[in-house]
Amino acid sequence: MEISPTFFLLVLILVEARVLLAAGPDFSCPANSSLSRCETYIAYLAKAPEYLDLGNISDLFGVSRLSIVQANNLASENEKLLPDQLVLVPITCGCSGDSYFANVSYEIKSGDSYYLVSASTFENLTNWHVMEEMNPQLNPNLLQIETRVTVPLYCKCPTNYHVEQGIKYLITYVWESGDEVWTVASKFGAELSDIMEENNQQTFDSLVGNPILVPVSKLSALSQPIRSKPKRNEPNDKIKRIILIVCAVGGSSFILSLVGLLVYVYRSGGRKDTRTLEPDKLHTTSMDHSIPYMMSLGCKGSCSMETTDSIRFRDFRRDEKVIPEHSKIVQDKLLPSVSDYLSKPIVYETQEIMEATFNFDQTFRVGGSVYRAMIDGKILAVKKIKDRIMDELKILQRLNHANLVKLMGVSSDPEGDRFLLYEYAENGSLDKWLYRKNSSALTA
Repeated sequence: MEISPTFFLLVLILVEARVLLAAGPDFSCPANSSLSRCETYIAYLAKAPEYLDLGNISDLFGVSRLSIVQANNLASENEKLLPDQLVLVPITCGCSGDSYFANVSYEIKSGDSYYLVSASTFENLTNWHVMEEMNPQLNPNLLQIETRVTVPLYCKCPTNYHVEQGIKYLITYVWESGDEVWTVASKFGAELSDIMEENNQQTFDSLVGNPILVPVSKLSALSQPIRSKPKRNEPNDKIKRIILIVCAVGGSSFILSLVGLLVYVYRSGGRKDTRTLEPDKLHTTSMDHSIPYMMSLGCKGSCSMETTDSIRFRDFRRDEKVIPEHSKIVQDKLLPSVSDYLSKPIVYETQEIMEATFNFDQTFRVGGSVYRAMIDGKILAVKKIKDRIMDELKILQRLNHANLVKLMGVSSDPEGDRFLLYEYAENGSLDKWLYRKNSSALTA
């Protein structure tokens, strides 16, 4: 007789299934059991939000709060449990048919099913198949709210063999992902070999989410999650974030305001930063080096030649610096002659002019001997003259026109060079404008 491959495969599957069924804890009622009914314990994980309260757990299993407090060495019945805190719940275990169960009564709530009640509420301490068998009078697909159902929890009483070995309790515990045999043994104060023998297992990976039996000779205080010390008046995370944001914005605003104030004070009180502009920004295209340069159309407001109170005398001690020896000479020799034409001239230090024009660099040259300079935040035209300063001052004294630029001050260097500092005409000189207009008219 020839055996087909399909038949051989079915036999292997049946054998493997039998091996798998044989593995795991045995909750049956054996004939040699010393007890058909006993007091034992199941291990239940406290879960938020409902089952962190001892009262809710005691109501779920139909036991007193005091019995849970005593089994777990808790301080009081009002003690708040931690999430995932393992709680020993006392139950009465007995034979029901050919298996041990601890039957508790449960009231169906909205959305409940046998599967949800067994897997979630009772954390796999039972299963939905057994619940259906224990409640044959109910339709599992049409469970009515507030209906009372019997929930059979897996448990077991010690046999004669257990008693001889000193085993007093067989605690029902659901194997969690990440558990190791030695950690579970340490948690319950059990022997590692006893756990493996009782559950017919060397490794427990296949039993994750299923109940096992932990043999113990006495109850031990279970190791629990570390309870963090409560912080008094600690705001919640949302308030913390708001406070941090407000502090950050306020701090940033304060820093920006402080920086702005420092920049303002620095620019108002100092001279160096206002003079050291890039050459290409100070460069202009054309400008005459003679008196017509001053007849500019670019003045804004009144630009008439001022020879009296509108020109202020510059204090040589500004910025609290010591007056250089050369400046004293200029003040002594140049001022008397200039004062004949200008009542209150400003005398600039030569060093200021040299720094502002980068030693009369050609980049700052705007025409002839006229250079553009930034001094004390003002754009000035510096005209370099050898010996004709008095002639030019005489002409300026005689002219008085609304479109003339202001003479801002004078200076002199040890080599005999004289400098006239005019208000800078942004739009060019008058003769350039006249020449441009005449050329346009002739072309037309």
